Amino acid sequence: MVGRLALALYDLRYSGSEANPKSREDPGLRPRVILGVRRVGQASRLRFHHQPMRSVLVPSVVLLLAVSTAPSATESGPAATCIYVVHHDGAQYGLPYAGRRCGREGYLILPGDRYDALASWSSNAAVWEIISAFDRYRILARLATLDERSEHGRYNVHGLFTRWSEYKWAEHTKYAYYSIRFALGDVEVVRTLFETPLLRLGLAKERDIGPASPTRIELRQRKISPTDRADLLRLLTSAEGELAKLERLRAVRRSPEEFTGTHRQTLSVFRLD
Repeated sequence: MVGRLALALYDLRYSGSEANPKSREDPGLRPRVILGVRRVGQASRLRFHHQPMRSVLVPSVVLLLAVSTAPSATESGPAATCIYVVHHDGAQYGLPYAGRRCGREGYLILPGDRYDALASWSSNAAVWEIISAFDRYRILARLATLDERSEHGRYNVHGLFTRWSEYKWAEHTKYAYYSIRFALGDVEVVRTLFETPLLRLGLAKERDIGPASPTRIELRQRKISPTDRADLLRLLTSAEGELAKLERLRAVRRSPEEFTGTHRQTLSVFRLD
């Protein structure tokens, strides 16, 4: 995946150095001061100031410097770690961060049509304490980097139609953040790992804490660029590395076998492997 693109434009007709002696003879090749640049197709229209003043169409060389977000051969840590789950139908899946692979033999990459099922199961399983808050975070953080879906519509408020949008990256990121925020409380590590960087990156906005809004930030429902996705990946993997050091996030107190009926069926849709 390509991240940032840096463009550098060079005027091929600029020739005020000794490399081109004709610059002293031909006024059209005289060194000029660039007053402005405007893109025109594959060239740039540059306006120069000299005697006489005129506008000329000058071809440009464009250098593309790509920052890749693909994993390196020696990558380690959370970004290179997969979560492995087994569905109740026996299917075995690996869940990596975006652009990464899972190496366990016999496990398929979780297909997109099971993203929602896994997210829902992780929520129920964490509430009933059959998986830890940390494992729920790990699942949702990976889904946030993988799930590119969105939904859009309109709703009616007193006769006025208002558009709404929901992006899956924002939903998964929100609940990954919530899983840690509610497990640890309003503490500095939550602000440092999530709230401050999400605000700085423009992926969230501030809100006042109150009964209706127990957290300090709200994820922005918007389309994100490849650069945003690369930043989000770094944020979530970095946070996972720090959260792994907190033993209190790893508590698991129950198992699906303790439940019966519908509860047991719901909690057994997946299991961590």
